[in-house]
Amino acid sequence: MSLEKWVEYGWLRREPTSTGEIKDLLGIVDRSLADSKVEAVSTDLRFIAAFNAAGTSLIPTKIAADKTDMAAIV
Repeated sequence: MSLEKWVEYGWLRREPTSTGEIKDLLGIVDRSLADSKVEAVSTDLRFIAAFNAAGTSLIPTKIAADKTDMAAIV
């Protein structure tokens, strides 16, 4: 099911965004990826950091695909 259908059914609503918000989200991705490379912590925590980075990275990608030119952000 597409996100457009979720909006149509009222399960999801559009929210305004900004270049700054997307940059902040990408900063979280960068930080989580860096955290995932720290060998002083357990493999489990490294996996969680990488997993969180992957999940967060989907948000700006979807926003960019819908509304914004990603080249202007990065």
